[in-house]
Amino acid sequence: MDTNIKTTLISAIVSLVIAMGTSIYNTRKNIKIEKEIYFRKEKIESLKEKIQKLEDIGDFYNEQIVKLTSFYYNDISLDDLIKYHDFISNQIYKNFVNFSEGVINIPFNNQEKDILDRLKLENLKINFNSEITKTNSKLKNIYASWDLNPEFKTDNDNRLMSASEVMTKLIRYKFKTKIILNFLLELHLNEMSDIKTKKIDSEILMLKLNNELKKYNLKEL
Repeated sequence: MDTNIKTTLISAIVSLVIAMGTSIYNTRKNIKIEKEIYFRKEKIESLKEKIQKLEDIGDFYNEQIVKLTSFYYNDISLDDLIKYHDFISNQIYKNFVNFSEGVINIPFNNQEKDILDRLKLENLKINFNSEITKTNSKLKNIYASWDLNPEFKTDNDNRLMSASEVMTKLIRYKFKTKIILNFLLELHLNEMSDIKTKKIDSEILMLKLNNELKKYNLKEL
């Protein structure tokens, strides 16, 4: 076979092998990117749902502060208190939130794993739901301690303050939880916008989160 033909043939084969290798590499890379896009979309939707539920919970307990204040300034009956007790009893499990379920707490890479390990979403969930339980218990038992005698309004004032303090603590914890979930949401939205060239620096991201918590005098992570 002529040397030039051999050289041309070998060159063509090499080019074909390189092209096939590049094509396989690009295909695998694109599949990985598509999987990540799907995965992060799932996380984004789930986080949005949790954040909205936190907003609803905050609104609910703010309403309870107003309602208890109306008890204090208006004449109420034992029947009113019993109805309120039953109303709160029906809310006991409705306001629980699971931040660690589904894909939210599943990392896509090692850097994200480091962030999730430091956020401790499972502990966040346990502590938040514990505050919910304590708050509901305090509200549920208002009817048992509330004095219907106008002469003892000062005692009711103390009960109102005690219940308000518990709810305020819960709402503050909700605010901290919302900051953390919004931090995760922002992380995934940023990753989606630049998914091919992204680089996660967990230290910088955690510093940013802690600065945000510090701004509101909340315990850092």
